[in-house]
Amino acid sequence: MPKSRRQKGEDALWSASVVLVMLAYLSFRIVRDDTGRALGWGLYALGWAVVVAGYARCAIVRRRPRAGGVVAVVFLGAFGLLFWLNHG
Repeated sequence: MPKSRRQKGEDALWSASVVLVMLAYLSFRIVRDDTGRALGWGLYALGWAVVVAGYARCAIVRRRPRAGGVVAVVFLGAFGLLFWLNHG
């Protein structure tokens, strides 16, 4: 069964947080000064903001987040721990 427009939008929302974390990783790795660190943490925080917005949307329309929402939280948490350990 093909996905509805709403499901595609939710999937794009959850995957946007993963893209932001990958951009944060690149910022930490490529730009190795305080600017890169600040940009990396900013992109990481924006990833969390996208996930929180997605969960708020699910709460407003009274729908449970599907697997993408859970994966996004686990992914952000794991990478946040790694970022903190490596880049404080």
